Amino acid sequence: IRQYIAAEVQAAGVGGDERRQLEATLREVPYPGTMPAYAGLEVDREGNLWVQAARRPGNSGLSRWTIFDADGRMLGTVDVPARLSVHEIGSDWILGTTFDDEIGVERVQLYSLRKP
Repeated sequence: IRQYIAAEVQAAGVGGDERRQLEATLREVPYPGTMPAYAGLEVDREGNLWVQAARRPGNSGLSRWTIFDADGRMLGTVDVPARLSVHEIGSDWILGTTFDDEIGVERVQLYSLRKP
């Protein structure tokens, strides 16, 4: 929780009284006792289930997805940028959006998938 609060305050970019107020507010928020098992689910065009692992607060790195076929067999994992909101998954691509905080614009992102 301390790491989450620190990351949120840093992302807000505030200082002085605003910083102290934000920290106090975030300390009063009720937090869950456990982390979720997963953060998201998607089904690709081939019928495979993509399960997004829950990330720890403050982890701004990659977002890991584990892919399972229709019989429940694990096919592999894919790491995507953490800020990518996945909207659709094709046989060899991932389509999503990111939000550019600096200029306040949402961007469409298309990534290719290379399968072994």
